[in-house]
Order: sequence, then C-alpha cells, then structure tokens
Amino acid sequence: MPILTTAHIARPATASSPLTGFLTAGAELLAQEDPQLHGAVCAEHAGQESTLSLLADTGVVDPSVLACMASVTRSVDQLAGYTRIAIEELAVRRARDVFGAGYANVLPASLGAALAGVLDALRPPGGTVLDLRGESLSTVDKELVGLGQLRVAEIADLAERADPAVIVCGGRHAPAGIDHPRLRAIADAVGAVLVADATGIAGQIAVGAVDNPVPHAHVTIAGTHDQLFGPHGAVVLTASHDEVAAAIATTLTWSWPGATTLPAVAGKARALHLTSSEPFRDTIRSVRRCATQLAEELAGMGHPVCHEELGNHVVLVSLPDRITDAAQAVAALRDVNLTAAAGPGPALRLGTATLAARQFGSSEVRQIAELLDSVLGATRRDGTVDEFVRLSAFDSVRRLLSQFPLPCYVPVTQWEDYR
Repeated sequence: MPILTTAHIARPATASSPLTGFLTAGAELLAQEDPQLHGAVCAEHAGQESTLSLLADTGVVDPSVLACMASVTRSVDQLAGYTRIAIEELAVRRARDVFGAGYANVLPASLGAALAGVLDALRPPGGTVLDLRGESLSTVDKELVGLGQLRVAEIADLAERADPAVIVCGGRHAPAGIDHPRLRAIADAVGAVLVADATGIAGQIAVGAVDNPVPHAHVTIAGTHDQLFGPHGAVVLTASHDEVAAAIATTLTWSWPGATTLPAVAGKARALHLTSSEPFRDTIRSVRRCATQLAEELAGMGHPVCHEELGNHVVLVSLPDRITDAAQAVAALRDVNLTAAAGPGPALRLGTATLAARQFGSSEVRQIAELLDSVLGATRRDGTVDEFVRLSAFDSVRRLLSQFPLPCYVPVTQWEDYR
C-alpha cells in the first residue's frame, strides 16, 4: 500500500480542518491492517465510557488535546526549527499566562522528569533533598498530614538539622492551603532552593481558587495530566527569568533524557489554552465540590476519611478492618466498573475529576458514596464480593454512565466486544 499523504486523503465536505481526513484515514488503516492492535485501542477508548474512574491522578482529556498528540509526528531534528519553535512557544506562553510565571519550560515528560531536571540544574553534588510532599504519607491519620504539610515550626527545625540544598513541598496529596511564603523563608534561612509541586492544585491555581506558589517558590513544577487534563507530562515554572531559570533552561533542553516529544508539547499547549474556558472553570469548581460532598457522605456512613485537611480533589478513605490489603478493595470495585487506587496505608485514594467532567450533581455523588459503602461492606476477607451486591452495583454504575456520557467523546462499540 502506498504511503498516505494529505493528497491521498479525501477531506469530508463538512470538515473545517484538514486533520479530520488524516486522523480518520489513520484509524481506518489501523483497523484494516492491524485489527488486533485496533481492537486493543478501541477497548481502551470504550473502557473509558463504560468504567467510572475515581482515580485521583487523572482526568478526562479533551479530544482536541488527543488530536494534537496524534498529528505532530516528525522528530524535532526534522522540523527545520519553525514548527518546533512555533508549538513550543505557544505552550510556553500559555503556561506563563496560566501560572503568572516569568519563565516556563514545557519539555519534561513526567513529574519525576521535571523534578530530576530541576535537581540536575540546581542541586550541588551530594546536596540533600528534604521532601515534604504528601506522597510520603503512610496513613490517613490527620495528625500526620499536619506534620508533613502544615506544621511550619517542625519543618523549620527539620530543615535546620538536615541542612538541605533543596526543599520540595506540595504533591498530589498536598493541602490547598500550604503557606508557601513561610516555606520560602525557611528555605532562605538554610540556603536551600524551594521547589513547590503544584500538581494537586494546578487546576485550582489556573482558575484563581487557591494561592499561587509561583511568586514564592524558587521553582514550581506541575503535572499536566492531573488537574490540567492534558497529556502525561509536566511544566517547570519560575517567577522571573533569573539565574535559576537560566540554569534550568540550560539543563532542560530537547536533548535532555527526560524531555518529551513534540506531540506532547502540542497537547500541553492545547490543554493550557482550555484552562481559560468556562467549561474548564466549571469543571474545576465541580471537582472540589464533588470531593467535599463525597468525603462528607462517606464520613456520614461511618468511613474514616481525610479530605478537609487537604482541601483539594483527593479523598483518602480508610478501609474496614477485615480488608487487610487495599488491592482487594480496588479489585472489588473494578468488578462493578468503578476504578480506584490504593492509597497510602490501608486506604483508598479517590479523586473526583471524572465525576466533575461527567457533570455529576449532588444526587449522583451521593449514589457513588452509597455504591462505595455497599461494595466495601460486602467485600469478604478473601476479597470476593457478595454476588447480589456486585450485580446491583454493576447495574447502578452502568445507568450512571449512560446518563452522564463523557463530554465531546464519540461513542465506540461496547467494550465487551474487545475484551
């Protein structure tokens, strides 16, 4: 078969973009020439429709973001400069606008890559890193959350004793109310660089719902696939284009091992642009509202939860004593088409980004809490679930999914056909 180019692709009469024919033709080629892989991809696509995600570290990616990632395919070296620069500059400018930054780097392929790049650029050989991020939590205990994130006096004492070169705060479990000015003062007192991981509050920063760490931290990093609903990756930000930004720019280049690809940068540019839209603002407001209600509903049913201390989209739920392994609870929920993640310690880590994207109201969030309570209550010590409860919950989830489809997604064949 000849190599397809835009000249070979019939452009639909109603299409306003030449990419329409290109992407359509690509999907048809995949279906015809590699049906096994096509089936797997369709199963993943349809699985998003038929599974209700309660994952805290992912959201619904807009199809326009996915289109960016599927159309810009040449290597950076083949782009003769202009295309790469145009796309990268769009992403950089939008990142600076969203976060009020003087410098933005959109190249890291992941949050870990972003932090690694910052450390490579700024940490002296053998320098200590004091990591205060919530990922270090080992329990739902509220006092530990306070120790790890809010007790500034203890952190100041710890920093003085550890003499770190870099202090990292924030993270996916971070509370929305971190006192970044105080932490900056602590970092300055010990001669450390303060790196704020704003992943857990990035969407709220974008809509002005929480204080922005960029003016206070030496460096701010944020994942683009959590609350920004973009491709897997991250951005690195500084308040001004100073010597810190210059060091990062020298390290985080296209040739750096942790750099992403041009399609991902294009996807980031589109996702960042969407943060200024009213639907995005509505979704972010709903994310927090849904999380607060979900936590309240579960607490009212007798489940120990941690959410108020976090004030973001994450709800940590302690499991019943008879469930000794969080993986059992995750598997039990998966059997009814609810996707959750094992939390720190014997707990579940729940997120509400997908509930908000599907435009769930208070009644639907209450149903989710009831489903969680029912399934967890019917999960036996061996991890199996009472069959009547499982079937009832499965039907309830399917009804919710059919009533609240993913916005802007074109339905595909039912995923059972590809399982």
